[in-house]
Amino acid sequence: MQQLAKSSWAAAVVGVLCAWLLLHPAPAAAFDNTSLSGTYAFEFNKIGTCPNIEVTVGVFSFDGSGNVAGTFRQYDSNKNGKGTKVSSGSASGTYTVNSNGTGTIDFTSPETVRFAFSIDSTATSAPRMELINLSLGSLSCAESGYAIEQ
Repeated sequence: MQQLAKSSWAAAVVGVLCAWLLLHPAPAAAFDNTSLSGTYAFEFNKIGTCPNIEVTVGVFSFDGSGNVAGTFRQYDSNKNGKGTKVSSGSASGTYTVNSNGTGTIDFTSPETVRFAFSIDSTATSAPRMELINLSLGSLSCAESGYAIEQ
């Protein structure tokens, strides 16, 4: 009888532990540079009282080690007062991901541009990032957008 009670007690403890493991949410994942790896399609829009309307679309390629390259196509309604302009290009630089999923992308070629971002780990279809351009130097005009893993 004692042997049966001990085995029943042990089975109950194992059952409770298994239930706790299954029902208890996993701790939030810590992020780092390996959190960004692969290709992300992006779109940026200027908002606010900008002197022109601008939309940029393209692709970022992250290597998981802090390096990023990108290609883009930019549609500008009034580039330097000269009317509509469509341009294409490429850029390269580095990125840093903080443990809370925020970070920065610093493009250094062909020009210096800095973006701040946050990784949306709750995106249902694919990992997603929200971004804002920190290099505009204007309080009345901003450029923000998103990137989705392909």
